Amino acid sequence: MKENVFKTQLSQSLSVEDQKWWQQNIQKITNNKIQFNKDVDLDFKGVDAFINNVKIQLKLRETSYNDVALEFAHSNKDLGWITKQNQLCEYLFYGFRPSNKIIVFKWNVLQKYWEKENVSLIEQYNIIKAKNYNKWSFNCCVPIRKLKEKNIILKIA
Repeated sequence: MKENVFKTQLSQSLSVEDQKWWQQNIQKITNNKIQFNKDVDLDFKGVDAFINNVKIQLKLRETSYNDVALEFAHSNKDLGWITKQNQLCEYLFYGFRPSNKIIVFKWNVLQKYWEKENVSLIEQYNIIKAKNYNKWSFNCCVPIRKLKEKNIILKIA
């Protein structure tokens, strides 16, 4: 039952509009074409797309902010995307639709930074909760400048 709901969410998560946005804006980073993942098992493991067989996780915000929302937990006790272990993605592409900006992270670098600094980051930047279907997501919105200072960002395009 849960898988069927997830399959529906997966098919909706990268709408035609979102795919077009990623295809247009990925060109700022690479000339290679993006291929979107349709495999539910891979999606569970953090793979939304491929570029030359490199596994990418995609996050797209509908408003441009000067921070990156690191989702670390849910009200139903599920882990947020930054705290999930054994993810197969190699990179995280974090986009802002209105500004057409993409921030590129090496996945393991960002996740290790969170593991090491999460208490300090939450103390500095607080917990922001957001409604996520039938649960709440808990996020820590870390300023982009802080991530730059710590050399966590690979590229901004």
